[in-house]
Amino acid sequence: MTEQITPLETQKVLDLCSDIGGFTLGHLISGGFETVAFCEINSYCQQVLNLRFPHIPIIPDIHDITTESLLRVGVREIDGIIAGLPCPPFSLAGKRLASQDERNLFGEFFRILCEVRSRWAIVENVPGLITAEGSQFFRSILWQLTSLGFDVEWGIVSAASVGAVHLRERVWIIATNSQSARRGTSWSQYTQKRTNAASVGGGDDDDFQRLSHY
Repeated sequence: MTEQITPLETQKVLDLCSDIGGFTLGHLISGGFETVAFCEINSYCQQVLNLRFPHIPIIPDIHDITTESLLRVGVREIDGIIAGLPCPPFSLAGKRLASQDERNLFGEFFRILCEVRSRWAIVENVPGLITAEGSQFFRSILWQLTSLGFDVEWGIVSAASVGAVHLRERVWIIATNSQSARRGTSWSQYTQKRTNAASVGGGDDDDFQRLSHY
């Protein structure tokens, strides 16, 4: 039986691009988190979510998520956002159009982050995100997060490293709110300190990179 690790305060979470609820299932195992709303456009995934989590509302389209739409489904407070944003714009198996791909939802993610003003966010995607558009796309993600006042950590973790039988490497971005004076700071100050996005990760699960005020 899995022993739950529960923080002092339960965190209310908005689950974006939820698929069939893997993040929220993890919350049930770990404890300490409560998913207050899903966002998932696929009808089959919606059926699975409704079956597994009938008490959690679903907003189908990420473009429709606002503080007003969340209030309409009873969500008044959000501590954190988790997002498994679409991978095809960045996958090595595709055309890697990144910012030019209509499936790229990072713009919507940042819009929502600004609107709900969560204290933290976690984003999961394919490792190709790091090198898309010559790494400039990933740099822009880090810069936008830091300019919003977040400290950011990122790294590549494989499913095999946590007990799965397949490799399935994914890049994880963890942003935690900071009240530092970093807002408005030039990106060049960060590129001098372990922020070469083209070489980040390298498959070492313990080598998470970090951007923070120093």
